Amino acid sequence: MNCLEFRRAAGADPQHLTSEARAHADACPACARYLAEVLDLDARIARALAVPVPDAQASSTARRPGQTRRRVFALAASVLVAIGIGVTGWLVLAPSSLAADVVEHMRDEPQAWSSHTPASEAALAAAMQRGGARFATMPGRIMYVQSCWFRGHYVPHLVLETDTGPVTLLLLRHESVKARRDFDEEGYQGVLIPVGAGSIAVLTHGTPLSADFATRVAALIEWTS
Repeated sequence: MNCLEFRRAAGADPQHLTSEARAHADACPACARYLAEVLDLDARIARALAVPVPDAQASSTARRPGQTRRRVFALAASVLVAIGIGVTGWLVLAPSSLAADVVEHMRDEPQAWSSHTPASEAALAAAMQRGGARFATMPGRIMYVQSCWFRGHYVPHLVLETDTGPVTLLLLRHESVKARRDFDEEGYQGVLIPVGAGSIAVLTHGTPLSADFATRVAALIEWTS
């Protein structure tokens, strides 16, 4: 089981994971944190909805109108709290799901890291045009170019040559993230950075990722459509 499969299972029913899923969580710190967040979210929603229900046999004269209104307001407030928690939880956990999808995509293209021949300008231009992106200035020598189908859109998948080793970029015009999000999963170290209405994923495999480098590359990206 990989991280994406685990997070789908945990998101659907975190209380009843298979032995395979539990083994994955034991071996993957990032997914273990994800599971803890989902379980905590479930528990908070359950507490918010745990409003005592009045006894149906109770005499109507025993409850004054003010008491009834307070119970109604308490129930309404609890439901609103639960909805708010759910929305907040989604915003917090969604970037993790995006990171898992990015890592899963990288696992499907291992050859991207080993290219020793610079990509052609024509291949780069075609991939960038299809992905609705361009560089204000080139960030470095690009050794690998693909136009990849990712989450319902074609995105430029690039590998840059750097002094510390290859660095992969996924230019995600259709994926919005609220803030910078670092991740470390299955040997991939990376970061998601907001770029206008979209984002960029910057990854390394087995080598440290320079935070400054990722920020500099993100600043060079422009969306064309």
